[in-house]
Amino acid sequence: MSLEQGEGGGSDGVIDHEGRQLCLKDLEDGMRNLTELGISITGMTHEDMQAVLNSQRLSASIRLLQLQQVRLSSVDLGFMKALRRLEISDSTDLEELVFNTSHFSELEELGLGTLPRATISWKDGNVFVRGPTTAAIFKNLRKLSITKCEALEDITWIRQLPCIETLKLYGCSRIEEVIVVEEVTVDNVDYQNDSFFPKLKRISLHDLPNLRSICRHPLLLPSLEEVHVIYCRELKKLPFGLSTAKNIQRIFGKQEWWNGLEWEHEDVRSKFTPYFQPM
Repeated sequence: MSLEQGEGGGSDGVIDHEGRQLCLKDLEDGMRNLTELGISITGMTHEDMQAVLNSQRLSASIRLLQLQQVRLSSVDLGFMKALRRLEISDSTDLEELVFNTSHFSELEELGLGTLPRATISWKDGNVFVRGPTTAAIFKNLRKLSITKCEALEDITWIRQLPCIETLKLYGCSRIEEVIVVEEVTVDNVDYQNDSFFPKLKRISLHDLPNLRSICRHPLLLPSLEEVHVIYCRELKKLPFGLSTAKNIQRIFGKQEWWNGLEWEHEDVRSKFTPYFQPM
């Protein structure tokens, strides 16, 4: 079942796939035998959010939520504990996304796109905190896409995604570093970072003009297969060492960018050069 809220949101209800207008009660009455619910809302208002919040059955049943042209300055969806896929896009009014470190345990896909003013805030329970307070967040998240979020600077929380498989960052002009870790030794053992991205298979970095580092130190990245880097002119180094990224298959990028990369040792360059494919 897929439902879409009409333009303008408000109390006019939602429209089903056959074009029929439904109210919130229609949804609740029809959910007795429903196992999964997907909703797409264009022009979400405070009243819309309160309507979902006040319906425990509805908020507990939504698996897919797509929000476009959100008419709120702040969005906190922590009450939707069953979400598996969340997409928020095309919302110039949105200034804050609030995530709770203990929520979204079922979330598998998160997409944020064209949110030019939005930043991310974190809560631990009902208290705002500077960043995630647990070792792992979004424990089932497999895909993360952040595109054209120009106000977003700090994304170091990405390192706390234990199941992430696909990471895409595109058009985020303020991002300078993907993750920050304390200095570690990789090729001479003493791994303190072996838990970062154990399942990451693909990473795409496009049009990040100020990105200077994925990580300042080598990462093991045991599952990494593909790397795409396009128009990241300040990125001069990849987080690779002799004992890292042993499953790598392809590295895509401009030949000029590849030629200008800096390496810890020449033998590291030699190891990864066969996997490079110019674009």
